[in-house]
Amino acid sequence: MLIPLALLPVAAFTLTRQAQVFIERYLGSDLPPGTISHLNYAAKVSQLAMTSAILIVTVTFPVVARAMAAGDFTAARDRVEKDLGQAAALVLLGTAFLMACAPALVALLFERGAFGAADTSATAAVIRVYSFGLPAQAMIGVMVRPYFCVRPVVRRADTPRAEGDRITWLDWYPVGAMLLGLAVTVAVGVGATPHFGALGLAAGNAAGITTTAALLMRGLMLRGVALRLPRVLGGQARLLAAALAAAALGWLATRAATDPLPAALLGGGTVLLSFAALGALFGAAEVRGPVLGLLARARRPQPAPSTAPPAAAEERPHGR
Repeated sequence: MLIPLALLPVAAFTLTRQAQVFIERYLGSDLPPGTISHLNYAAKVSQLAMTSAILIVTVTFPVVARAMAAGDFTAARDRVEKDLGQAAALVLLGTAFLMACAPALVALLFERGAFGAADTSATAAVIRVYSFGLPAQAMIGVMVRPYFCVRPVVRRADTPRAEGDRITWLDWYPVGAMLLGLAVTVAVGVGATPHFGALGLAAGNAAGITTTAALLMRGLMLRGVALRLPRVLGGQARLLAAALAAAALGWLATRAATDPLPAALLGGGTVLLSFAALGALFGAAEVRGPVLGLLARARRPQPAPSTAPPAAAEERPHGR
């Protein structure tokens, strides 16, 4: 049986999160023709970096839900902290790739027909600004789960309602955080769009979603999930440092190629290897563990092939 009141905060948060798109389109309606298309293309390409983080959130959601339902806030905190690190590692790797290879990637995907070099340049610039908000997008997907998994939105019809199972203001906290983020989006967009056009809209999007992520991180303590902020932020800083350096090296690598496909491949490979090496060097656990595991597996001696002759077939006695 669906519980509409329990579903209401979830639906309101989803709608307010998607409202950023409507704000961008409204503020961008007075910009030159083609600007909305640049925003649409940039948003679609930028979302590619979010796919892996969404998979992490989907797979580990039952673990967080069970821990919250059982009142085991320590287990919930540990899972959320681990998910924040893993999601950040994957999204920052994708962000570094977009920062380094955006022009080559856009040219490879879209530059044909009426979509010319100027459109490629404009779309790539928007992608790079959008990318500043991608880590916050991933963090929101991870952190919003403890707010909404305390009370189920569906229960069996013959199951009585638990005592105290009612909507409280904490269930609406993510909606409030998103509304404040939207206010930042509007303020930055209104102030920056007349001067920077589509880049101002993208900057408003990144600033607003980052504000929401910061508010949700602070509000988890009210939900009983007290994140160890020095540990979480320290891990994020190490990953961010590795991503920035990898993006710079990847950008330099793309300059060695003139065609979009070689540039994207060369830049992407450089970003991947640089991020793995620097993340391990900086001590980011989400990168260091897999890298050391791969190195140990590569160094493991392979068993030598056997040189013994095959066993002769056992002769069977002939019947008379």
